[in-house]
Amino acid sequence: KQVFRPLGLDWKEAGFTDFIFIEITPQLPDKSELIAGNPLVQRLEAEIAVKSEKQIQLTGSSFVTLSELEQIADDLDSLRNTLQNQVWSLEDALYDYAAGKDASVLSLQAADLQVGLALRQLETIKLQMKQGELYSSDVAQAELPYLQALENRLGIVQNRFIGDLEIQALMNESLLPLFE
Repeated sequence: KQVFRPLGLDWKEAGFTDFIFIEITPQLPDKSELIAGNPLVQRLEAEIAVKSEKQIQLTGSSFVTLSELEQIADDLDSLRNTLQNQVWSLEDALYDYAAGKDASVLSLQAADLQVGLALRQLETIKLQMKQGELYSSDVAQAELPYLQALENRLGIVQNRFIGDLEIQALMNESLLPLFE
């Protein structure tokens, strides 16, 4: 159904006060696939393999000094530490996403309850105003908690959406080499 509105008509006047968000929850592949497919992890693993091979070839050779071997060993340690930190960072991002997703489900349910409660209170006050028990200023005051509840819910939905985008960016970065 299409709804046409004149240019001067505000969305609230047209009756469009609720926003519809389509939430696409990414299906996460296995953690090891994401980590193994990450370009930085692959690059670090390749550098470690090259340095390790170089260290093996130069160990016991008369063409290399002890300081050069120590430098290679230090480089290897640094690369291994960087690799471990990258793996931990990816694991943390996946864990944070999963924990945040669970928490956001509960937060969204609580926000929906708050919106429903504020709406009921607002409707009750509007009914009392129609019956002459309250003034319109009381209704305006009662609209504030309802609007705050809507804003709170909107913020939760936006945070969930941003979290989904961040994890999709991580997945795309990690899985891109698999499609080449």
